[in-house]
Amino acid sequence: MTGKDIDLKEMSQKERDFILSNLKMENNIIIKYMVPYETTTSDIFIYLSKLSEQYKILAIYVDHISLLASKDKIQERRHDLGRASAELRTAAKQFFCPVIVAAQLNTGGYKGIPTQANLDESRQIAQNADFVGLLFEQPVSVDTASTQINFLTPDIKYVGLNIDKNRNGRTGIIYFSFMGSVFRFVETNLKTYDFKAMPEY
Repeated sequence: MTGKDIDLKEMSQKERDFILSNLKMENNIIIKYMVPYETTTSDIFIYLSKLSEQYKILAIYVDHISLLASKDKIQERRHDLGRASAELRTAAKQFFCPVIVAAQLNTGGYKGIPTQANLDESRQIAQNADFVGLLFEQPVSVDTASTQINFLTPDIKYVGLNIDKNRNGRTGIIYFSFMGSVFRFVETNLKTYDFKAMPEY
């Protein structure tokens, strides 16, 4: 929103409230904090049902699924997460909108290009999803003759998005430059860079 780097620790409560109020009013985004590990999918459904009486819900974002419990709170965590992901799928049908869910990777997911097998705790999360995209940092060597060499700054990292499951489309990898100061992803011109073992998209 501001176009500049902001350290949340240095912000006053008044500044935080200003940003949140602008997010809600100007961009039609409503942010709701729910208690980690105690919140169930039922709690989310109840909140969304009340919200849908006043607003048309265009999308639901959950950050992140490992902090959520299913309505029945199954004791074995992997089964509970699998059930929770299935219940979120039901939410997509009930409210006629996409449900975008963040998830953690297991330790193997940080070595090379991650796949849906690297989703932490429960593979049912991937089985219940229509689309699985996994972000990873991409070491890159740059052609020094490139006119885009000045685009490289310490603020920019290169990341890949492995689209490992796409029920209604193609799979493959897309590369982005990530500008941390403004938290922005920009698709990278692949011809400019020499990516190792880059699969076709």
